[in-house]
Amino acid sequence: MLDEHAAGAILPIEQLGRGFHKSLWLITLGVLLLCIGEMIYAHAAASPYLLKDGAEWAYDVAYFGLAAISFGRGETTERRAAFALAAILGIGGCQGLYEIWSAITAPATDEIDNLTISAVVTILGSFAEAAVLFRFRRSHDPIVEAAWLSARNSALTSALGAGVTFVVRVLPNRWPQIAVDALGAYLAFQAAAVVVKDARKASAERIARASS
Repeated sequence: MLDEHAAGAILPIEQLGRGFHKSLWLITLGVLLLCIGEMIYAHAAASPYLLKDGAEWAYDVAYFGLAAISFGRGETTERRAAFALAAILGIGGCQGLYEIWSAITAPATDEIDNLTISAVVTILGSFAEAAVLFRFRRSHDPIVEAAWLSARNSALTSALGAGVTFVVRVLPNRWPQIAVDALGAYLAFQAAAVVVKDARKASAERIARASS
């Protein structure tokens, strides 16, 4: 259920709930098509970089798909899903740390043009996610919050990543990308902590209501 903070309570809560559920499925389907499309293009272009980049969209498919399946299934299911989404956010943070390590130890990619394509696709995909969920940004419902924070983080890091892509084309240097990966890891861990906090709070409130 969405709280009254969602979208400034401009719409009835029941309508917001239906809208949010549809938004989750829209994002899941859209990202799935984006994932498949980029991987097909990567195969045709024989680009390992784009193939890896396309496969990473599967993370979003699983994340928003889990949120869509769980939302509206009852407080217990939603609470468990919120903890699972927080865990996925934490895994995303660990992936960011791994990307930092890879950027330091592995040779830089020479697929500069494909790096640009990746940046454009990532911006379009992540900004579309954030735009769809923007009206739900004030909700403290754990699942809604988890979805919005993930989309917000992706949009922010993709925008910074586009700037890094420009820097790499002009002056090859790994450190800007490392800085973006570090920010992405921090945001993922921070979002996971917020979701866990609100999920625990919602659980405590449910127990208090049951015992009163």
